[in-house]
Amino acid sequence: MTRGILEVLLIAGCDLKKAHFFGKRNPYVIIKYGYHTRTSKIAQGKGPHSRRKRVWDETFTFDVDYPDAKLKKDHELKISFTVMERSHSCCFIKDTFIGEATVYIKDLLSLGAEVGKAAIRPTEYRVVLRNKVYHGEIRVAVSFRKVEDEKDQDVEDGKKVQSLINE
Repeated sequence: MTRGILEVLLIAGCDLKKAHFFGKRNPYVIIKYGYHTRTSKIAQGKGPHSRRKRVWDETFTFDVDYPDAKLKKDHELKISFTVMERSHSCCFIKDTFIGEATVYIKDLLSLGAEVGKAAIRPTEYRVVLRNKVYHGEIRVAVSFRKVEDEKDQDVEDGKKVQSLINE
C-alpha cells in the first residue's frame, strides 16, 4: 500500500447557471474524495468577464492510501465536485444545486505510487445536472505525491501544513 497526499486546486468556474432569479451569483463547491468532504469558499467574480467567470483559487488536500481497501471498486477512485449556490440571507430558501463534475483518478494514483508523484494539469470539467444537462464548467488541477515518512503526512482540515509548503 502506498501512502500519499492528494492535492486538489479548485481554480475557477465559467458560465455556471444562476440558480436564483434575484441577487448576484454565490457559487461554492463541495469536494468529495472517498469518505472525505471539503467545502470551498464562495467564488468571487474577477476581471472583465466577472459575470461569466467566478474564481476560487483554493487548494484542498486529502490523505490517501492507494490502493485503499475501503474503496473496493475502481469507479470509487474519483473526486466529485458538487457546485451549489448559496441562498441569500433575506430568503428562507435552501442552497441550490447547480450541477456536478467528476474527475477519475485511478491512473493518477497508480502513476504517482510508481514514480513518486503525478499531476493532472489545470483542465476544464463540465458541470452537469443528474440528467446530463450542461450547467457550465469548472477548472481544476489535481496532483498526488507519495510520502515515505510519517511526519510528511500531517494534513489538518484539508489544508497543507508547513512540511508540504517548504519543498
